[in-house]
Amino acid sequence: MNGSKLMTLCLSAAFALAGGLMVGCGPAKTNPDAGPVQTADTGPKTCDCNPACPAGMKCDTTCVGGMGVCVDLCPGGCKEGFEVCNETTKQCEPVKCNNGTETCGTGEQCVQFTQTESHCSCTPTFTDTKNQPHTDTCLDFGMICSMDTNNPVPSHCREPKQYEDCNDKSTCATDSHGKAMECAAFSTSSGKTVHMCVIPCTKNSECDGLQTACDSQMGNVCWFKFCVDFTTNAKITDAERAKFFAPCDMDGTGDGYCQPQPSSDPDGILGVCQLAGSAQVDGECNPADLRGDPTKTCVKNAYCLKAEGFDTTAKGICRASCNAAPGTKVPTLDCAANHCFDFSGATAAADKTRFGICMESCNLFGTGGCTGTDVLNNGYGCQPWSFTDPATAVCWPTTSTAAAAGATCTRFARGTDPRETCTSRLTCADVAASTAPADYKCIGYCDTTVCTDPKVACSSCQPAGAKCVQGDPANPAKVGFCVP
Repeated sequence: MNGSKLMTLCLSAAFALAGGLMVGCGPAKTNPDAGPVQTADTGPKTCDCNPACPAGMKCDTTCVGGMGVCVDLCPGGCKEGFEVCNETTKQCEPVKCNNGTETCGTGEQCVQFTQTESHCSCTPTFTDTKNQPHTDTCLDFGMICSMDTNNPVPSHCREPKQYEDCNDKSTCATDSHGKAMECAAFSTSSGKTVHMCVIPCTKNSECDGLQTACDSQMGNVCWFKFCVDFTTNAKITDAERAKFFAPCDMDGTGDGYCQPQPSSDPDGILGVCQLAGSAQVDGECNPADLRGDPTKTCVKNAYCLKAEGFDTTAKGICRASCNAAPGTKVPTLDCAANHCFDFSGATAAADKTRFGICMESCNLFGTGGCTGTDVLNNGYGCQPWSFTDPATAVCWPTTSTAAAAGATCTRFARGTDPRETCTSRLTCADVAASTAPADYKCIGYCDTTVCTDPKVACSSCQPAGAKCVQGDPANPAKVGFCVP
């Protein structure tokens, strides 16, 4: 379903770096305001440190300059937040977390995930609620944090993958052929130099992705094959837009199709050539979008949408592509029977071209719909596509053991198995208090314009007697959640 679905449900804790860590070891510190405290007039003079030295430092009492000096107890100092100084061994050691039961690994600190739980974890590059930027804690070690900020769980550093940041300390991951990638430098249009992991190549077949080819101009590395160069909606002509969804050349003549994609520019758009295969619409495909097996690669103008599993076990279904632009469409590409759902993530009002996928629609507050199974034997249930338009919900895959209203359920972590584990018009959510252990139950959806009091039971809710709660009070929507 829509990626905003679980994000909107304010039942998952946002993560924040835990405070209260021990003071790190830095350079030698002096106390210029405190005079020497001499012990006697006879023999060598000694001086105390006033105030006392912090943890990880000791007082050098030899009266250097007439006063005691705080110096690192561990030679060279320890990395603040990641290490603490063992005053017995005089060696830096990893910080411990969760009441001392966890020893943090490379790039990991104590991260507080709930009001009562903190765990060892790395943190990726992100901007906090105070608009303060934070750098990936793994980068100094040449790695990348594996955490998904939309689903924050204790995470570890890993090798950077294709097109991810790297540096001179990095060892890039291997590609799907078991070949090592390289950390290469590239210059951006603004003159900035960036480093990322890339696959060296001499021919297209050595590349991993269905959208990449061996590019000699980029230094014989696998790079995206563009069919419409980056531009903006203000500049692109309808003649240029006509290239979208049309055949393009990947390995041969017309063996791919031009897939429209948004860019980091809110008004930007570009086209990437996608290599086509022989898997038909509604047939099974490999959602990893890797070269090698054309029978698991969708035909032109069809997209492999992940339907079950995760990582190497993931399986997908080929869905017909469509132009999901809200107004005038250029080019016109509609669904034969189903609804065209917008998968582009684009927001530009003037955009006439948005990548969409044809799927069966349903009414979230209605009945029926979403019948039958797919080639993977997954059933389908009605789930919200947006929280403002319940009449245009989407039929989304469910597990074979999907649970009923009020039953205990298992919620797959965001970015893993996409299936819903509850039956139609229900979702699996944590209904426990914020300070209690997670308690996942199947709950229903409600119309917030009908059930206006979140303290009073809503007659339309499943399970019966539940209250209708706005998913995100800061962003009012028509669809709410039925919370016991």
